[in-house]
Amino acid sequence: MQQFGAAERLSYEDWRWVLDVNVIGLAQTVSAILPLIRAASGNRRIVVTASSGVLAPGVRLGAYATSKFAVMGYGETLRMELAGEGIGVSVLFPAGMSTRHLESSKLARPAELGESVTMPDDIAAMMDSRKLDNVIVQTPQFATRHLLEELEANRRYIITHGDFRTELRDRCEDLMSALERAQV
Repeated sequence: MQQFGAAERLSYEDWRWVLDVNVIGLAQTVSAILPLIRAASGNRRIVVTASSGVLAPGVRLGAYATSKFAVMGYGETLRMELAGEGIGVSVLFPAGMSTRHLESSKLARPAELGESVTMPDDIAAMMDSRKLDNVIVQTPQFATRHLLEELEANRRYIITHGDFRTELRDRCEDLMSALERAQV
């Protein structure tokens, strides 16, 4: 689920809804299907969907980005836990696609939480902050064109499209620098 808004503007209920659906819902779904996967033979794979927002975070996406960072952590942990059973887990990072995601998120929001409000500048601010010149909105068919091969190869990470090298390099350099400073 998606909920735009400045971090301080999102209510407790907004945060709970996004985290409950995107993180807790995912964990419960995997727990429910895991016995079936364990009982199956052959190539057993699980894919969890994070977001390119994990690779290149943006403003006005606090709850959504937080949930997708959690999905990545869950997927990495699940991969380690299930590796000994021969079950692969991949984390999918889709970038912009021409879907009804925003509309379906708005429609799925429980009525008791009130209407989902996206301020006029929320999307523009997010797009500006993410420097998305390197991502072209694609169709779901294009974005998933290599998904089956990537799952077959048991890849840890699968990026659907876009180029996030600069953002990832900057983050890794900052983390390595923090590690170096901690060693002194």
